[in-house]
Amino acid sequence: MKINERFRFLRGKLELSQQDAASKFDIPVGSWKKYELGPSEPGSGALRNLAAGGVNIHWLLTGEGEMLTAALPPRPKPPADTKKTNEPAPEAAPIVASAHAEPRAKLDTAVLIEVFINVDEALAEHQLTLPQQQKAVLCQLVYEYATHTHTSVPTTVARFMLLLQ
Repeated sequence: MKINERFRFLRGKLELSQQDAASKFDIPVGSWKKYELGPSEPGSGALRNLAAGGVNIHWLLTGEGEMLTAALPPRPKPPADTKKTNEPAPEAAPIVASAHAEPRAKLDTAVLIEVFINVDEALAEHQLTLPQQQKAVLCQLVYEYATHTHTSVPTTVARFMLLLQ
């Protein structure tokens, strides 16, 4: 199954129209339609929104694992104003194992540190900056993908950087 077919499958399992699915995951309906048709693949923003909405991004990208995370976290609304404030940033979606996967006792901190370092280096190399919450979600996705697929962190970061360009 290709990624566009997984988008249709996801929407079907959630029993949503294209409009409702796009709204649920805060993705423009035109983009959602293109994802389902195949001429477009989701970028980092769409992947972040899908992950925050409980979609297993590893499944969406590869077809491996469970479609949804065990817990479907409520999707926080992005702040209307992107200027810096003294308010703490909303928390990123938690890293949650799928319902049928073996539960993870704890995070592998060595891998997590490697993810942070590699993401920082890649963002600097590409002269990109991300708000803290988006950077946290990117690190979460890289960690989850690298640990689930046993892909090296530098290779995983490079793949995700392609989505940011």
